Amino acid sequence: MKITVTFFLLLFSTLSFAQLSVKSRGRVFDTYGKKMKPAEVRNRLAEKPEALALYNAGRNKKTIGNILWVTGAACIVGDYVNYSFQEYEFGPYPNPSPRAKKKFPSVIGIIGAVSLIVAIPVKLGHTYKVEKAIDRYNGKKIVDSAISLENLSICANQDGVGLRLNF
Repeated sequence: MKITVTFFLLLFSTLSFAQLSVKSRGRVFDTYGKKMKPAEVRNRLAEKPEALALYNAGRNKKTIGNILWVTGAACIVGDYVNYSFQEYEFGPYPNPSPRAKKKFPSVIGIIGAVSLIVAIPVKLGHTYKVEKAIDRYNGKKIVDSAISLENLSICANQDGVGLRLNF
């Protein structure tokens, strides 16, 4: 009985430290699983300036990726709308078939496609910087591993008590 009580006291004492966690798309959660706003995260990270700098770099990268993504989509849609509503000119009398004045895609559409392609790695890279900042704040050593533990919880039912691990 002493061993069981000691085990649970140690388990709850390690879980009670205020640490932050990062889940998909760079969202930051506190110890209780509540999603934190960027301003709250910045207030917490103000204690460690290098973690704050990494977090801000990740957020800036996300903003740039969003701007590239929206600009690219707008350019492609605008180019298509321009192509759809343009006037047609008709050929000479023996061959009166209509033909478009401009070709699709134009330079604007190509720039939009390139912007979308560039936005993908930029948006994917921001999560790594946010994770690195939170790891620095939590005091973890930054080690790349193939397995990451997302959630650890205690479960109880009529058969007994156990630990649930989510990877």
